[in-house]
Amino acid sequence: MKGVFARLLFIAAIIFSLPPLAFLAAGVTAPAQFVVEREKEVLAPPGRVWQVVTDWTALAGGMNKMMPKVGNRKVLGGTEPAAGRVVRYPLEDGRDWDQRILAWDPPRKYEFRNDKGVSAGMPGDVTMHFDLAPAPGGFTKVRYRITVRPEGFVNRSLTHIFGIWLGTLRGYEDALLEVVKTKSEATGG
Repeated sequence: MKGVFARLLFIAAIIFSLPPLAFLAAGVTAPAQFVVEREKEVLAPPGRVWQVVTDWTALAGGMNKMMPKVGNRKVLGGTEPAAGRVVRYPLEDGRDWDQRILAWDPPRKYEFRNDKGVSAGMPGDVTMHFDLAPAPGGFTKVRYRITVRPEGFVNRSLTHIFGIWLGTLRGYEDALLEVVKTKSEATGG
């Protein structure tokens, strides 16, 4: 009986040590940045797709629980979005999500960086990039890329485990592009 108990204790010790070891391994082996890119063809003209990819209120509403609800955008430093300006979306929890626009070339290119990083609940520096190009048959090719540069060991570990090992980052990208497709192809964009 003593031998069985010792074996069970040994097995339990191994099982309980696996998550911390995986967390440590993820942090040690994590790259400095994670880049995930996806593409989707949408049956809508680039102008309509542009209206959708630049409207995070609508996009967030279609993402279910993958993204918090956001309020109407406010452009800081001007009336219209442009490269160098910050677009602020109020989040349902009272925080603000600030997007510093890096590229704004309607209806072809939109790129922004989450301006507040870790203080806004992000794992670090997160940049999102949309490229839109007309494709045959009335389609628009949408290429979406997200680059995450996690700050600190914990964020590197978590981004590596959840974002890459478990596919959460790729799942987010796929869900976002599906919302872009659905909303762009709907009558009236």
